[in-house]
Amino acid sequence: MTVTWMLVSPNSRPLGRSPRWFGDLAAGQADARLLGAEGVELTPTVIAVSGTGQWQWRITDLAVSTRTYLRQHECEYNVRRFIEALPNAQFVPRLRFINGR
Repeated sequence: MTVTWMLVSPNSRPLGRSPRWFGDLAAGQADARLLGAEGVELTPTVIAVSGTGQWQWRITDLAVSTRTYLRQHECEYNVRRFIEALPNAQFVPRLRFINGR
């Protein structure tokens, strides 16, 4: 089994996730903690999804959007919400099975 992490708002709305999968829960948690580490540069990139006219965001190889957006300003707004939520993020010991992984 491989695991990944996802930041979810208090109302259960996915805000962002890891772009990688990990061999165990501890490795996934260590990766997620990098986002809150002092000195880590969180500079998002907003990009157009090829051929769809939609937008998604990415923070280097640390985090990606959980969905695409119809408008660029919606994408920019949502990456700001992700970054603002990081200081209050808590690890919840829950696993969700996705795509048979």
